[in-house]
Amino acid sequence: MLLGVPLFHLLNLLAPALGVALLLVLATSLGVIGRRWRGFEGWLGRVGWITLTGSLCLLGCLGWLGRDGKMLAYGLLVITAALTQAVCLKMWRR
Repeated sequence: MLLGVPLFHLLNLLAPALGVALLLVLATSLGVIGRRWRGFEGWLGRVGWITLTGSLCLLGCLGWLGRDGKMLAYGLLVITAALTQAVCLKMWRR
């Protein structure tokens, strides 16, 4: 039981990164934002990369700011997710 509580808190800390990644990839796949990305062959990889970079961003902000839930951390999460999405889609070539 003692191991479950810290794991639960860690998962709650990283859940916003997964949520932002899923919404961003879904919106791009449907063509809601930006150019429509065709195909679903690489969507799981993009969700993984965006979640990984977003999680590192949130963990870094937790260490830097000292607590979770600050709006600065969530703003940096959105910027990190957008930059990772741009790299995954190779936006500099368009």
